[in-house]
Amino acid sequence: MSKEISYLNKKTFIFTLIVTICLQFTEVKIFHIKFSEIGLIILSVFLVSNNSTIHKYIFWFSCFFVALLAKTLVQNHFTSFFINAPLPLLRQPYFISISRFIELFCCMVFTYFVALYLKKMPVAKVLELLNTILKIQIYFFSFFLVLFYALYKVHLLSFVDHDGFLAYDPTGIYGDVSYRLKGLFVEGGPFGLFYAYLFILYDWILKQTGKSDLIGRLIILLIIFLAASKAGYSLMIVFFAINIYGWAKNSRYAFILKKVTLPVILIGSVVILFFVATNYIDLLKEGLQPSQSTDQAIVMGRVSGMIISPNIIMNHYLMGIGLGNYPLVRNNPLYLSYFPQISVDLWDSSGLGGLVDLMIDGGILFLVVFAFIFYKLYKDVKKINKTLYPLLYSFILPFVFGVQLYYLYPWFSLGLIIYFLQQKYVPKPQLNELI
Repeated sequence: MSKEISYLNKKTFIFTLIVTICLQFTEVKIFHIKFSEIGLIILSVFLVSNNSTIHKYIFWFSCFFVALLAKTLVQNHFTSFFINAPLPLLRQPYFISISRFIELFCCMVFTYFVALYLKKMPVAKVLELLNTILKIQIYFFSFFLVLFYALYKVHLLSFVDHDGFLAYDPTGIYGDVSYRLKGLFVEGGPFGLFYAYLFILYDWILKQTGKSDLIGRLIILLIIFLAASKAGYSLMIVFFAINIYGWAKNSRYAFILKKVTLPVILIGSVVILFFVATNYIDLLKEGLQPSQSTDQAIVMGRVSGMIISPNIIMNHYLMGIGLGNYPLVRNNPLYLSYFPQISVDLWDSSGLGGLVDLMIDGGILFLVVFAFIFYKLYKDVKKINKTLYPLLYSFILPFVFGVQLYYLYPWFSLGLIIYFLQQKYVPKPQLNELI
């Protein structure tokens, strides 16, 4: 028995380690290849030998990504690429599409691994394990995040070219006046969005286990604040709005509160999100000024993407431009409007999130197919219990607010959803059901 317990503990440790790497180290690269994806490719070799049936949603999403790649490889023969600088092999036409597909394949491997490992575990044990994994992300990693932020703040550590370990100084680059946390991500925006994702997941786990951890919640909010992540703020606003509406819907005075709360939430959310977006509006105005035309904060990323992306979509609304091709075609004068061309080796992205990028890469056709798969997932979750909805939020909302489809951490939620669907788990009732 002791040997069996020791074996289970080792398996649990390995599972926790792999999940943590995929969550926290999602952008750490070795020679332009993500560290977590190297591990998942190796892991896939061992998973192939497993005789477990692949769940229908993993199969459907996998077929979807294969179709997107096949469409792209054919479409590339008729695509005009605007390449004005040398590129490494993996970023050249065709190779970048295959690279993106491999990243999406790794997302499927991660989802399958999570669902497979948890499959035979009782729900109580799974909830306990998830609680432990999330506490590691919140308490262990946050300790070092805040420590290094403080060391830079009091100048015991110095930035090199505005960049440092776990934090950076955007003063003079993006117009910020304070330091920002970035964790092991490229910058604060995606990092804060990741911690907003953790908040949604942790909030649900705490409710299912009957626990309360105000300190843990406050730590997450502190990290989002120190990252100065507008995407993180936006996701939290939407999540809180959903919870407030759910509370009003299930209260004693539901009829009156629903009539009052919903308009207040909608108006309040729009006002707050407007102020969050004000920075981008100001940058867009600056982008109209020739003197600012070389500022990378304006001519690249989300700001320029708000103009370039709609132009691409309008010209390729049905089938898109192909998987991963945005940085290779964005210099087309047809899309640039008043923005200048940039060196392609700077490797631009739209910064508008996975769903917008899917519209750019695959057009309306592939966006509708993706939406259909998600709708089927929603219907299956609804059959089990509506209080599984927060897992759906944690899966889809990051893609709305800026996360690319090939980021690993939202797919962790899909693995959890598949597990609970297989268990036909009926969660504890909550007061924040949306529908």
